[in-house]
Amino acid sequence: MKTFKEYNLTETFKNLFHDDKKEQHKDQVWDILQKSYAKIGGIKGNGFESPDAMVKKIPFWKVATKNGVPKAVVMYKDKTGRKVVAMGTDGSKAGLKLFNDMLVLELKRSWGEYSKAILSIVMKLMPWGEMKKYAIDPKTIKGAIPYSDEDVEKLDNRQKQTLEKYPALKDWGYFRKIGNELFFKVAFGTPGKQIEIL
Repeated sequence: MKTFKEYNLTETFKNLFHDDKKEQHKDQVWDILQKSYAKIGGIKGNGFESPDAMVKKIPFWKVATKNGVPKAVVMYKDKTGRKVVAMGTDGSKAGLKLFNDMLVLELKRSWGEYSKAILSIVMKLMPWGEMKKYAIDPKTIKGAIPYSDEDVEKLDNRQKQTLEKYPALKDWGYFRKIGNELFFKVAFGTPGKQIEIL
């Protein structure tokens, strides 16, 4: 059995701001994101056209590694503070644990808009009484489409199931249309904290 010291040596969290550091992990991070977003048609958006685009356009990467191998990642841009714009794991048990650990910590120092499978993961991080403290008023979210029962009927079955399982989200949720698909989203975290380049 590993000692506590040995365990800590095998798992690390890297904050990557500079292009030379990102270059070392860009292909592995790209693979993680491709795998994580495959079920929803792949990762999209400015900065996610290629591994090289990520290096140039995504200013801050947090990468969790085990034995030097990236297992989970959270990517940020400066949008009303440090905003999560992409995240994922390699699908392993270790990757999911590291991912959950990152998300709990990030609620206090960043914010993000969550939907589909990621929203379900976020809702399992802590009891709703605690999670609610980090829920962001949807009226403050730029471009958000206000919640309506009529729009719920346009969601896919997975999103409807999430709303049925967590009915409290109706008071905090809103919609975005991306391409031809409607997404139910909830914003959680702490807006206004800028990315500090170290």
